Amino acid sequence: MTTAEQKKHEEEYNQAKRRYENAYGDKARYERELINLQSRRTQIINEINSKKSDKKHLKSTYKTIEQSSGKNSDINAYLTKSNEKLASAALQFKGIGESSKGKQKDLEQLFSEKNTKSKNNIKKAFDEMKKAKGKLDTKIAELKKNIKDLEDEMDSNGTNQSRCKANIEAAKNAMNKASADMAYHKKHMQQ
Repeated sequence: MTTAEQKKHEEEYNQAKRRYENAYGDKARYERELINLQSRRTQIINEINSKKSDKKHLKSTYKTIEQSSGKNSDINAYLTKSNEKLASAALQFKGIGESSKGKQKDLEQLFSEKNTKSKNNIKKAFDEMKKAKGKLDTKIAELKKNIKDLEDEMDSNGTNQSRCKANIEAAKNAMNKASADMAYHKKHMQQ
């Protein structure tokens, strides 16, 4: 026959068992969450490294374009000099033409269309470089923002990992206490 005291110990044993089972479930849940966080941390590191590599490549490309764009003024100076020399040569050629028979040609007229075409092509090329720089600026800024977001996520991930580890320890302590209570009440249930 079961006494009232044994019944009380049996009830308390069952309560301790439920606390143990709940703590065990919490511990398992936090361990799964910790594994997921650790896995995500590795993914974040890989994403950051990839984006930093992309950013470095884009900055290198940007620098190359910028160096080429800097030569625009050099090319314009060369074209201006070329036009001046062409004008001088045209005058001299006219002088030669006037002393000989036949109709002389105006060199400036002959080459002006080619010069204009060349200038337009060069201007177009430098305009395209300017557009490319703008696009690269946008992509670099976007990558910087992505990297910052990932670094913030990494910080949050570290905080969440610490929280999970603390919760796992708390669950283990609750399991140990519930286990000790179960042992105590089981011993008194059988007397």
